[in-house]
Amino acid sequence: MDVEYRLEISTLFERQLAEAARYIREEYDNSTAAERLTLRVNNAINKRLANPLGYPVHWASPQGEQYRYIVVRKYIVFYTVTENIMDIRFIFHGSRDLEKLLDYD
Repeated sequence: MDVEYRLEISTLFERQLAEAARYIREEYDNSTAAERLTLRVNNAINKRLANPLGYPVHWASPQGEQYRYIVVRKYIVFYTVTENIMDIRFIFHGSRDLEKLLDYD
């Protein structure tokens, strides 16, 4: 039986994506690239919604949440899946220190 997943997007993710787009728009004076980033991220999320559990767990939080990810060019989108909910949590540029951001021990 196929499961239909519902999408939830955190406020933190929305802020981070908006900040990434703003940075591209202002620092590189490139509104088109900023819009393309937002579109690509949203398309990748919607595509993953069809089968969010079909990808390996990348990281488990100290609270036991299992995080999977989507790579969109130079950005990494992290999400969790609980029952039938795909919850988009945060997005980082791939050049960031993920171990430090995710607080690996």
